[in-house]
Amino acid sequence: MASLILRKTPQNWYEDHLKFTLELVESFINSTEKQILISIQEFINTKETIDYDEDDELNTIQTVEMHNGLDSLTWDIDTIFKEHFPNLQRRSAFITLFGFLEYELDQLCILFEKNENYKVQLKDFKDSGIERSMSYLEKVANLGDIKVNNNTWDEIKSIKLIRNTVVHNDGKLVSSDGKSRTAELIYIKKCIFLEGDNEIILKDGFLIHVLRIFEQLFIKLDNLIKDKYKNGSN
Repeated sequence: MASLILRKTPQNWYEDHLKFTLELVESFINSTEKQILISIQEFINTKETIDYDEDDELNTIQTVEMHNGLDSLTWDIDTIFKEHFPNLQRRSAFITLFGFLEYELDQLCILFEKNENYKVQLKDFKDSGIERSMSYLEKVANLGDIKVNNNTWDEIKSIKLIRNTVVHNDGKLVSSDGKSRTAELIYIKKCIFLEGDNEIILKDGFLIHVLRIFEQLFIKLDNLIKDKYKNGSN
């Protein structure tokens, strides 16, 4: 017997779709963190240690560690394999995670367009990214002032600053004109899963923290959608 496929609507957007997508994203995050731990442990267990005779007369020996083509004479390989590479992996996952937020908010707007036959479309708005989606949901879908007095939205704006710095400034906390990125530094000091004075370091726990913040926004939107249709609003 063929399974019943429910028509996707704003009312069932969260329960029948997004809730399951969130599970997939959480699994992706867990897999990323697991791979980071495996890579660090592999470095600890398999790095080579080689002793070189620096001076035969003085009988001095230089100990060099090597792993995956890098040596400790040239590189601080402990920092590279335990901190730098894990940070790069988390940065990549973080960019994917923020893209997930942007995509799902856009899709919710498009869902409203199709189900309510709104003449105003998402593409008609001049904003871009999550600001555009939220403006559409507030002004066209009539979900109310979602961003006002919303701590979750305020943190998402800070998370976006971190994302933009990672993407557009290689995570560096000093701009090309030599100025410090003050807003980003303030958030880094507040968030226990971030650190860094010159470069953003994403710590274990940051990715799942970001997902939980996004989830809070999705749940708030779902509640607003339920209220909208309960009250018979278009």
